Amino acid sequence: MKADTSRTLVYSGTSMAPTLREPDLMEVRPYHTRQVRAGDVILFHAPGHPTPIVHRVERVTPSGIRTRGDNCRQADDWLLPADQIIGQVTAAQRGRRRRTLSNGYQGWIRARALRIAMPIGGAINRILHIPYHAVSGAGGIPRWLPPGWRPRKVLFQSGERRIWRMMWGRHVIGQYEERRGEWRIRRPFRLLIDPRELDIEP
Repeated sequence: MKADTSRTLVYSGTSMAPTLREPDLMEVRPYHTRQVRAGDVILFHAPGHPTPIVHRVERVTPSGIRTRGDNCRQADDWLLPADQIIGQVTAAQRGRRRRTLSNGYQGWIRARALRIAMPIGGAINRILHIPYHAVSGAGGIPRWLPPGWRPRKVLFQSGERRIWRMMWGRHVIGQYEERRGEWRIRRPFRLLIDPRELDIEP
């Protein structure tokens, strides 16, 4: 592959949610003579990490580049040298949908909006936690859904890695976390799933 061409890579991890989710296909473009800007989503080699990381540029300083994941409360603890950047993530494909990522000033604004929304969402989640799980655990809603409206388990293959996801139509509403041995389902979709389905490991 020539150095001046874009490459397509599979995203892995949770630190850039909801901007990126496994197994989104990322389009990575080398910078060459372009300048790295605050708000850019970049792929880079981080100090002490064997595999490349995708995070957003929080600020550019004479000492290095400060990065942070959109889903992270704190900035990364390193100052990244410019020569460790592989390229800019310009677009991503999720299923059949390809979208251009917000970079530069628009990306900076998006990251700030997510920082504000995260604690608000967390507070709402804590308030609704008990009634939500009481209703979802009862298992009454799924039995009344037509077969085409019921969520289903789908296996995705990413290299040698097997990823189980819960799909509702074309939408990804959850994923099986192998490390924890449990399903993580987006709200409010747990209400549509028979809890007995989540007790069975894929």
